[in-house]
Amino acid sequence: MIMPVQNLTSDVERSLDCSDIPGQPRMGTWLSEDVPDFVRANFRTLEGRDSWGLLGVSNGAFCSAKLALQRPDLYKAAALVDGYFKPDSTLWKGHEAEQAANSPDVLVGQGKADVRLLATAGGANAFEAELVKNWAARAAAPTTVEYYEQPGGQHLTVDFAKMIPKALEWLTANLAGPQSDG
Repeated sequence: MIMPVQNLTSDVERSLDCSDIPGQPRMGTWLSEDVPDFVRANFRTLEGRDSWGLLGVSNGAFCSAKLALQRPDLYKAAALVDGYFKPDSTLWKGHEAEQAANSPDVLVGQGKADVRLLATAGGANAFEAELVKNWAARAAAPTTVEYYEQPGGQHLTVDFAKMIPKALEWLTANLAGPQSDG
């Protein structure tokens, strides 16, 4: 499990949205190319996308959805814990076409990514849960999205922590692991 930095600042309005926003550091390239290349060069990994997945919480869920939908050649699955799906950085101003191309809200319905996604939401906030459920329902084949609602869950670290075991179990079931020689 690799946990790279995805934001260079704590200013959410100036987040890089895990993307290559014109005129900004190329965070999308770093996350989708440089980090996996570093991991493959320095650790034993399995070949092919079938053993590569993503897991993110809140902003990390946005990033995981975006990267999986943009790069199905690299990733087979992603677990999204209580995320959102529209890029919201103020740095996109004047770059609306690029913003749409980096939006999981747009990408999920295009049917271009053969990936499996688990989208979760806390059930305490019906509005947020409905947003995630509606996003999951818009997936166009071959993309598949399973929805899970954590009863009583809120957008809080304590509730995110409760979802991590389920997300890891789901990833284990949806990714290829090492094979025994015996």
